[in-house]
Order: sequence, then structure tokens, then C-alpha cells
Amino acid sequence: RKGWEIVLSIVSIAIGIALLAIIVGFITGAETERIYSVFERLFEVSYNINLDELIHSWIPDVVNTIKEAF
Repeated sequence: RKGWEIVLSIVSIAIGIALLAIIVGFITGAETERIYSVFERLFEVSYNINLDELIHSWIPDVVNTIKEAF
């Protein structure tokens, strides 16, 4: 029980610091577009799902990989 209280305290403090940092960022004029562009560049994340590519490329690749595994 004592261990979970410590973990919960640490997580609560981390969330509080993160929220404070976000609030201060917005108060000082945050540029959210810049944050998103850096995130996309670093992790190659795309928010637009290309359905055609998903159907014709990704799904067959997954099916073939599963077939090769068995």
C-alpha cells in the first residue's frame, strides 16, 4: 500500500509539472504548429491516413507476413 502511494505521488507531481509547463508555454505565446512539425519530423507521424495506401499496400504486406510465418 505504501509503495502505491509513493508511485501515485510521483505521477501526480509529474502531471502537475507538465500542466504547469504547458500553461506557462501558452501564456508566453506558444507556437503549437512548430511543436507539431518537430514531432512529425522526428517520429514521421502523419495525421492524415491515406486509405488507398492502407488497403493496397499495408494490409497485403501484413497478410503476406502472417502467411510466411505459418
